[in-house]
Amino acid sequence: MASRDFKTVQAAERAVKILYLKATIAGSGAPTLVADDSLGIKSITRNGAGDYSILLGTPSGNTDKYPKLLYTNGVLLDPDAEDLQMQIDTDSVSSSGLVKILTIARDSSGDAAAADPSSGATISMIFHVKNSSVK
Repeated sequence: MASRDFKTVQAAERAVKILYLKATIAGSGAPTLVADDSLGIKSITRNGAGDYSILLGTPSGNTDKYPKLLYTNGVLLDPDAEDLQMQIDTDSVSSSGLVKILTIARDSSGDAAAADPSSGATISMIFHVKNSSVK
């Protein structure tokens, strides 16, 4: 379990922790974590077009594993690509503290493919994780 100075949150589930991510996108889809606006996030890296790995933890320290990812929601602030959507690709928070996301674009026929946000875009995400194996 992660041992951080967490604050009290009222929830029906036990030991819910809320983590936040803010990252800016540069040329070629390269993300930069905005550490002052990200809590519980160690890093974000680009794996390929529209494919990002988010590692939970602290920017200069530990990687955090959690028993369960309960919920996540993300917003892509990108005035040049209003049709991009974000989705979870892989949830490995219990084994490696990793969440992979995809930014998805749909073409005129409705087909979907991973695509980079444009330079200057911002990704904002919230993660609700469970920090206990007790039910």
